[in-house]
Amino acid sequence: FNQLKFEKFIGHGGFGKVYRGHYKNELVAIKEPIYYQQKSMKIINNSLREEARLQFYLDHPNIIRIHGLSMNQEKIYLVMEYAAGKSLQELLTKYSLTPAIIINFAKQISSAMEYLHNFKPKPIIHRDLKSSNILLDLPIGIGNSLEKQIKLTDLGLAREFTHSTSLMTQCGTYAWMAPESIVRSQFSKASDVWSFGVLLTAEIPYANIDGVAVAYGIGNRQLTLHIPKTCPEELKHILQ
Repeated sequence: FNQLKFEKFIGHGGFGKVYRGHYKNELVAIKEPIYYQQKSMKIINNSLREEARLQFYLDHPNIIRIHGLSMNQEKIYLVMEYAAGKSLQELLTKYSLTPAIIINFAKQISSAMEYLHNFKPKPIIHRDLKSSNILLDLPIGIGNSLEKQIKLTDLGLAREFTHSTSLMTQCGTYAWMAPESIVRSQFSKASDVWSFGVLLTAEIPYANIDGVAVAYGIGNRQLTLHIPKTCPEELKHILQ
């Protein structure tokens, strides 16, 4: 822990806070958990250990690298590769992406997901693929958008998967989840593919609908995303 240098708060989520910092002279992102109750400490620490264990051996240009875990007293910190750009979620709230950029990003995300789904000795299911878990390596305005590299992050809910494993644990974010994941808490490669399809719309799904209503609508197949008019022809048949 003494080798970590915290420099700037850069974001937060349900797990806690993320800081930009340095570790052994390398620029890194540091995930600091927040324990809302003392009894949650063990659960959160175990989750961080599992995230680090799964991600430590991954080696793909479109997946955030993990440097390791650091411990200060009873609190565990996750030290990982730093991506200087914003999340895809923040990008989509401010800009309309051109078809060329959408296709470029889609190729990179699908490459990362194919790598996870075919990882040896056991495939890995992400279970929480969404725009806020996709980072850009460089800020908007720096460099050509078609040259920006996508970084898939937050494997905190990811699990190893076998054909006999149903992964019956409720997790994920409703707007990006497949119907079977909402109704039966069942996750698979196919449910990751569903989430990828939501990403291909390059929009924030169901932004003005209450979360419970979204869950009910998707689970009962009463809600479907429209295909954007700007969607490239190459992607329309995938979304349909």
